[in-house]
Amino acid sequence: PFGRISIFIDAANVFYSQRTLGWTIDFKKFYPFFNKVCKDFRGASFYFALWFEQNDKRANEEKMIGMLKKQGFKVVVKDSKKVKGTVKANCDVELTIDAIRLMSTYDTAVLFSGDGDFAALCRYLRDHGKRVIIVSYRDHVSYELINNSDLYIPLDKLKKELKYSK
Repeated sequence: PFGRISIFIDAANVFYSQRTLGWTIDFKKFYPFFNKVCKDFRGASFYFALWFEQNDKRANEEKMIGMLKKQGFKVVVKDSKKVKGTVKANCDVELTIDAIRLMSTYDTAVLFSGDGDFAALCRYLRDHGKRVIIVSYRDHVSYELINNSDLYIPLDKLKKELKYSK
């Protein structure tokens, strides 16, 4: 009933949720799982801000981005910025622009985020005939986001299928 499905992943929000949940998503399991459960899975876009310093953390992030691309993800990356001693980094605008720009290619947007800033995007998509599914950890999701979606799926419900294990 959800037609063509595209997934948009707010990496910062997902990483924050994973820390709280105590488990991480195995992104190598992501495409096989969604290809299995969705009749018309169109793909996933991953929005990620790189750490601004050149160190091991940045190298690990770049390695992860390479892995994501090999798995089929569209990866949108931008550098973080240091403003008055605070690191600022998110790709909310990039995710929003892509979700709107690509509207003709999907019927349902699945948003992996709990960020209430995306409530306006959800309203826009629904006003234009799209369905919206939110996937996030219950304690990190805005009620405004849930109220502007068609379906909310707690991230921990996907643990069995997506959990990383060595």
